[in-house]
Amino acid sequence: MFNKLILLVSLIISINCNARTIFVPGEYPNLQDAINIAVDGDTILIAVGTYTGPFSVSKSINIIGQGEETILYAYPYSFSTPLRIIQTDSVLVKNLKIESDSQTIALFISLSQQINIDNVTCKGSGGG
Repeated sequence: MFNKLILLVSLIISINCNARTIFVPGEYPNLQDAINIAVDGDTILIAVGTYTGPFSVSKSINIIGQGEETILYAYPYSFSTPLRIIQTDSVLVKNLKIESDSQTIALFISLSQQINIDNVTCKGSGGG
């Protein structure tokens, strides 16, 4: 039993050690490129600025901005949702603002669970 516990603890530690931090725009100027290269457990840190999407997340990652001055945006009247989280588990979206035009929802989440939204302002139309 003790050996199994040691193996489990070692596995958990090795999984957490492989997680990395990806900087936008420092390493990747385009947020979607950073999302695409990220693997489960990675954190994407987004600097202050406006990033034009849409952006789509379908893996377990953390997306962390610098507050209201970090904006995810879709072009006006493009009818694109700036941030879509689809078919994934355990996503954290924190410290940013998501904006869309008055015809489009700002954040769309579908077929996902354990989605944590913390200190995020969404501006767009109502939605479901």
